[in-house]
Amino acid sequence: MDMVIIVLSALMFAGFVGGIEMQPTIENKIDVERYEVKDLKAEIRTLDQKVAKKNMDENKDIILLDVRTPEEYKELHIPKSILVTLDKIDEKVMLQKIPDKQATIYIYCRSGSRSRVAYEILYKMGYENVYNIGGINTWSYETERGN
Repeated sequence: MDMVIIVLSALMFAGFVGGIEMQPTIENKIDVERYEVKDLKAEIRTLDQKVAKKNMDENKDIILLDVRTPEEYKELHIPKSILVTLDKIDEKVMLQKIPDKQATIYIYCRSGSRSRVAYEILYKMGYENVYNIGGINTWSYETERGN
């Protein structure tokens, strides 16, 4: 047991000293919460919004998915986000909007609740690199109004 703790501590130290910003994954259990939707249990990978913003600035291939209503989106949204309302998420729509199931997708809504449900749905569809970044109500970075 002591050896496992020493090895894990060394690995964590190496990651932080080396300047590597670790993204939460199911494997390392950072910022992972349990959420259930209809018999499906999946680990929800959440990402701090500060880290999400940094990653988006460095990687323009990250896809932002807004799962709120069209009215909410028009009122305020994160630039370059794609709107797919929670009730419209299905295999056909997602393959049109985001055909690459390996793409990195950051999901948000108003407060983080709908994005958790959307995460579950996308996970079940086979999207592998999905992160819940919570709600726009706590997003302190650039936003825009309109379509």
